[in-house]
Amino acid sequence: MGLLPMREAIEEFRGPPGLDVISKTTWVNHTFDSLDPLNSQFSANVPIVIPESARAVRLNFIVEMDLEQFSEMTGDFRYASYQFLDPGGVVKWESNATGSVQEPQLVLTSPDSGTWRLLVDARGYGFELSNLATSKDKVSVWVIVETSELVYSDEN
Repeated sequence: MGLLPMREAIEEFRGPPGLDVISKTTWVNHTFDSLDPLNSQFSANVPIVIPESARAVRLNFIVEMDLEQFSEMTGDFRYASYQFLDPGGVVKWESNATGSVQEPQLVLTSPDSGTWRLLVDARGYGFELSNLATSKDKVSVWVIVETSELVYSDEN
């Protein structure tokens, strides 16, 4: 039996291929741990490559601003925002927060392939007084790119 007929026979026993979903997550996290205004700013510009095989893109945005009694400090002094730009530089999603928030997950199916950008800008404060009190503003944005690939069963 030649190699080609043998390969075809093996593939026939293998059965039909299935689709497997693979997720790749890109995180941007920052915890503020200073009351110093010079250390209160955070920004990130993260490229996210979306291949042609991408099925979906998911984005999550969470902001934690402890000690809400300092709410008069929000706005110019305490905030978090993000923008998610497509390969052409057009804003697909964006949000701004001046307090604690956990936004619902955003989902884009069949996204355009290419290099997208996640821009994050935040200002916050944090402190820790021994074991008495702790307050640290936090921002988390993560993007999940889901792709599909063919998988073949190894079972007979």
